[in-house]
Amino acid sequence: MHEQHESLFAWALSPLSKLYMLGAEHFYAPSNELKSKGADFDGHKHGFSGPVKVSFAQGMFGGINQPALNASEQVWGLEHVDDVASGIVNGATIIPNMVQPDVSQNRSSPYTAYILGEPQSRDNLVILTGHRAVEIRWNNTCTQEEPECVLTADGVYYQVSRESERLFVKASREVLLAAGSMQSPQLLELSGVGDPAVLNKAGVSVKKSLMGVGKNLQEQTKNTVTYTPKSDDFEGSGPSSAIAFPNVHQLLGNTSSTVHAKTLAGLAEYAAQLEAQGLVASANATHRVLQYQVENLFNNSEAAAEIFFTQALATETSAANVGADLWNLIVLARGTIHISSNDSFDLPTIEPSYFGHPLDLKLQTLATKQAHEVYNTAPLAEMVSDVTLPAEVPSDYAGWETFVKDSFTSVWHPIATLSMMKEEFGGVVDNKLKVYGISNVRCVDASVLPVQLSAHLSSSLYGIAEKAAVMIREDQV
Repeated sequence: MHEQHESLFAWALSPLSKLYMLGAEHFYAPSNELKSKGADFDGHKHGFSGPVKVSFAQGMFGGINQPALNASEQVWGLEHVDDVASGIVNGATIIPNMVQPDVSQNRSSPYTAYILGEPQSRDNLVILTGHRAVEIRWNNTCTQEEPECVLTADGVYYQVSRESERLFVKASREVLLAAGSMQSPQLLELSGVGDPAVLNKAGVSVKKSLMGVGKNLQEQTKNTVTYTPKSDDFEGSGPSSAIAFPNVHQLLGNTSSTVHAKTLAGLAEYAAQLEAQGLVASANATHRVLQYQVENLFNNSEAAAEIFFTQALATETSAANVGADLWNLIVLARGTIHISSNDSFDLPTIEPSYFGHPLDLKLQTLATKQAHEVYNTAPLAEMVSDVTLPAEVPSDYAGWETFVKDSFTSVWHPIATLSMMKEEFGGVVDNKLKVYGISNVRCVDASVLPVQLSAHLSSSLYGIAEKAAVMIREDQV
């Protein structure tokens, strides 16, 4: 158990990382063979006794890794980063993965780290697979005329299918929502908590008005470029592990200051448009958050894009290829996820608003165009023969922008639909992860993150879960 910390409820990165993210990690140092392929680490930045296994995969590719990092350093002026766990993200690096440190390379997941074997050894844990939570039942109802009224959850209804019997489990203490950024807000809305306009339209009785539920959705966009390698000997079986993280100045070049000023000047109007479209709950609060995001990008040299260099072995149906998956890390677009009816088995309506702000599209386009330039820079250029995606290489920025818009996909890093912010800012949970106006419902998943991170979500979410466990225990004393 973690020691009590004087700033337990302060969500600054340093205490979150030191106390909880590292507490979840069990890092395994790379072998000499993996070090020869570029694996490196700083032992002071890792945990070595947690349940989540983190290692450089035994089959880690060699192949294009070092040439890709070398070419990236030339195109963007990046420095090599030995270990991104140091907090220095702007650079080029080889990353470890959450995989078992053996030849199986099986994923170390929440199931293997925290659940495997637990139901058999505990009498207070039952896991029902093939069931769906459909509604939280309340002991009381709060009308819109009673803003200070506090709901209390009595338990949760669940079903196997739309036609099956509705079953009930009683909550003796708390209800924890951990269904992710898509389904946690869906469950709250189905239970009558959210924007009354959304609930009324779906035929759900309003139990508690909470305007931020399902709003403020942020999701990244991914594009891919691929090439035919001159050799399909990638010196391993995978996975890929070489990544470049250019910042906004390295992407924008000499237009950086102009784009910065123009972006800042338009944020107030943009935030007002977001509120008018129902994508956020508060224009004023969103304006402040957007200002923070933009200043963080331009003034603190945070990584603006991730270029993940890929190597795919040949199969019976496809030839070997190399390339890059890339995405804009810090998006300014905002979207929504709302119920479409009062039936939990109906899919919610998702409006991700991809490229809702022009800076998102600009950075995604430049990252894609410049990733292609990396593949045309020695020594990486000497290892590929031709381009396979895009089918026709665009000749100018407009062509690359069209390619980006026509071929992008989701990165599946959705966040912020139950944001941890002040309620008047459109927040849904407080700094103890409790839903505003409800005494005993807490949310512990990616939906509580109010803004995107210059990183993948997993480590941060493990840290949030570890910290939530401490807060729950503290509240039960």
